[in-house]
Amino acid sequence: MNMHMQVFEINFNNKSKGGAISDIFCYEPKKFKENNLGNFYMAGELINPLPENNNLLNNLSLKLKKEYYSNYQISSESALKNSLKEVNDYLEKEVRKENVSWMGNLNFAGISFEHSNLNFTKTGNLKILLIRKRQILNIGKNLEIADGNSYPSKTFKNIAIGKIEPNDKIIILTKDVFDLFLKENLMEKFTDINKKKELRIILKKNKKILSKISGICLMIIFGKKIKKTGLCQKIFTNASFSFLLNPIGIFLKKISPKIELSQELKKNIKLIALLFLTLIIGFFIFRLK
Repeated sequence: MNMHMQVFEINFNNKSKGGAISDIFCYEPKKFKENNLGNFYMAGELINPLPENNNLLNNLSLKLKKEYYSNYQISSESALKNSLKEVNDYLEKEVRKENVSWMGNLNFAGISFEHSNLNFTKTGNLKILLIRKRQILNIGKNLEIADGNSYPSKTFKNIAIGKIEPNDKIIILTKDVFDLFLKENLMEKFTDINKKKELRIILKKNKKILSKISGICLMIIFGKKIKKTGLCQKIFTNASFSFLLNPIGIFLKKISPKIELSQELKKNIKLIALLFLTLIIGFFIFRLK
């Protein structure tokens, strides 16, 4: 059994701020054997992507996840190390194919929890923060020092390990989101959040400010007791149709480990689904008349 936690996937999607794609990937044990390795979460951003790299973040998450859960007999730390080797090899092969546009533009973080054990890694400028007893700690700082523009076989260089305590919070943010949170003193408000309702209130009160940014925030809140973990919950901050389309988004997440879908294809599927739903509603309104 793992420490109980609430996981919130927050998407800030201002379409006027283009030039980047970002996504969050949540993997929680579905098989008994997978509990030995715990939960695995990832967040990624690709700046100025070319069409051939629209699915790069999804591909990285799939390769990391597959390797991470490939051996239930090793520790979560060793599993993460093996995953990094696998994904570095993949990126090196991409460079050999002359696919180099992602270099210097990839920001990606992976973090796993097994009981109270914490393992994490990153490349690029995503921020990994720990909130403990109302103090905000940049636990990804040492990885930033070790990071840099290097050969693709060393894109993910190191991992860091630690221990999670009850009532801790882990937050992973893209740089634009982090910078705005600091500028508007929003980070301090996150220290007291313990429930989804409280998070929604803060996001609603600062809707105007948050509409200026595009990016993601993964927030993990740990409880006081040790029990089964909860599922990753999506929170959208801008589009009025986001909650209507959320079941479609969940469906896409479920099939994505089996079928690699591009961001553009996902968008088209959602638009078709919305059109189909509109036609059905229109049909019933017509029949009522």
